[in-house]
Amino acid sequence: MKLMENELYKLFRTKKLYVFAAVILVVVLLNLSGYEPGSETTIWTFTGGQSAPLAMIQILSQFMVIFIPIYIGDSLTNEYRQGTLKLSLLRPVARSQLLKAKTASLFVFVCVMVIFFNAAAYAVGTYYLGWGNGTEYAGQLYRPAEGIGLTLAANALLIFPYMAYGLLVLAIAVFSSSMSLTVISSLLAMTIGLNTNGFEAVAPYSLAYHVMNFHEHFIPALDLLPALRSTGIVGIYAAAFALLSFKAFGKKEIVY
Repeated sequence: MKLMENELYKLFRTKKLYVFAAVILVVVLLNLSGYEPGSETTIWTFTGGQSAPLAMIQILSQFMVIFIPIYIGDSLTNEYRQGTLKLSLLRPVARSQLLKAKTASLFVFVCVMVIFFNAAAYAVGTYYLGWGNGTEYAGQLYRPAEGIGLTLAANALLIFPYMAYGLLVLAIAVFSSSMSLTVISSLLAMTIGLNTNGFEAVAPYSLAYHVMNFHEHFIPALDLLPALRSTGIVGIYAAAFALLSFKAFGKKEIVY
């Protein structure tokens, strides 16, 4: 718990968290300030602010693809280079406990970003478009309560592939001695994955595909077999990257 408290303290103390929030807010403002439903300059057709978070959900995924490597690179790789990573291990704690604390802080970071994005999208969308009659999604109009439920469910579901991606970045960070290398390698891996999404035979097995589309198998209606397959694939990725990270971190030379 002390390790966890320390990691959370560093999370909310770092300026990057608030810079990321500011970037999200600015991008949401830029997208909605001049938005005209159905115009040639946009693919969106929603007319009310309550539809904004769900319609813009892939923008959140694009943010997380970038933010997660920067956060982990700062949390793990930078601490390694600065020599502060070993300070936590001066106490009688196992390396696995330290990495668990950092993984838990990553989960909190992801949740904070998801919550802030949705709050910003709801607020900005309502400011420019009004609240609207319901949530428009997949060609249907859902009552406000049902639409909010769909929005929260979609965002909660995406936390799973975000964390799997975070564990991939964590594995890269453990093997890397440079934050820039961690970030670039993670983005390169995700870019390659995104470029395979055009191949129908490959896309369902790509983590990049699920980071963008995982929620679509569950909402607005559950598609059982694809949902189970997607959950299993993401779970395998998460387990493999976690195992690799913890095993490699246990053998890593901490003193830089």
